[in-house]
Amino acid sequence: MISTQELNKIKKIKGEVRGTTFKNDFACVKKEGGKKQLEAVKKRLRELGCKEKDIIQDNTKVFSWYPLWCHVLFFVILNKELGWTEKDIFNIGYHGSRVSLIAKTFPKLMFDLKKAFNKSGIYWKKNFSVGKLELEELDLKNNYGILNLKDFNVHPLECYTIKGYLVGVLDLLGQIKDVKVKETKCVHRGDDHHQFKLTWK
Repeated sequence: MISTQELNKIKKIKGEVRGTTFKNDFACVKKEGGKKQLEAVKKRLRELGCKEKDIIQDNTKVFSWYPLWCHVLFFVILNKELGWTEKDIFNIGYHGSRVSLIAKTFPKLMFDLKKAFNKSGIYWKKNFSVGKLELEELDLKNNYGILNLKDFNVHPLECYTIKGYLVGVLDLLGQIKDVKVKETKCVHRGDDHHQFKLTWK
C-alpha cells in the first residue's frame, strides 16, 4: 500500500503532462491487465486525491495539460498495489510510442537518426511542461546516442516509462534494430540529472 508520507510527497510534484500520455498509458493497462484492472487504477486515483474528472472518467483530452503528480501516482498504484514490475512500466512507455499522436508524426518528420536526436528536446516539451531533454553526444559510426534530461526530479518509476518510450520511438524509425537503453545517470541515485545512452545495430 501507499503510505501517507509517500502520497504527500507525490502530491508536491510540480508540472504537467499532456492528456495523450494518460490515454496511451490507460490503453496499455486495459490491453495487458483488462478493463477491470484499469477501473481499479482509476478508483484508487480518485480515492487518493486525483480529482481530475477527465482522467478518472476516461474523457482525457489529448492536447490538454494534467497534473504530473497524478501520472506518477498512476505508476505507483500499478507497482505497489497491483504488482506491475519495472519491466511492465518500461513496456507502458514503449506502448505509448506506438500509439502516441506525437510519436506517430515523429518518424514522418525525421528522415534520419541525426535529425531525430536533434529534435528530441522539442518532442519532450510537447509531452511535459517540466524538464529539458538535450542531446549530449551522437556517434552514428559506433551506433549510440546520449541524451540528458535535466530539471526532472519526479519519481524513479518515471525513469522506466521514459526509457521504454525512447526505445519505442527509435524503433518506429525503422532504420535500425536491437535498440537498447541504459540510464547511466539518475537523480534518484544522487546525480544532478538523468542520462540515457541508447545503442543499436
